[in-house]
Amino acid sequence: MYKDPNHKPELAIALTPFEALCGFRDVAQIKVFFNKLPELCEILPKAVVDSMLSEIEGDSSTAALKQLFASLMTSDKATIASSLQKLVSRLEHEDDETKAYLQYSLLNRLHKDFPGDVGCFG
Repeated sequence: MYKDPNHKPELAIALTPFEALCGFRDVAQIKVFFNKLPELCEILPKAVVDSMLSEIEGDSSTAALKQLFASLMTSDKATIASSLQKLVSRLEHEDDETKAYLQYSLLNRLHKDFPGDVGCFG
């Protein structure tokens, strides 16, 4: 929603290689990540995790996803930083296939550039 009644669309031109994260993962993939990333589950209230795990992909999953996102974004910063460090340390010793599936190289780069940032769990 633009506050300016005469809004002007924004345009960005990348001068160097550019990557962007946008949107949300599929509900099915989020469920898999809950099973593979206990460090993520320890940040969130159990009720939020359980609600997401019981969801079926579709319109009703929107509310659970909204609750999950809100809980993650308002989680305790110290807990997030600790969980991220545990996750990065654990994945460092995983096999290459697991690292690729869980996007370890991206996670590690984000964690180095933005240590303790909740967005690393994206």
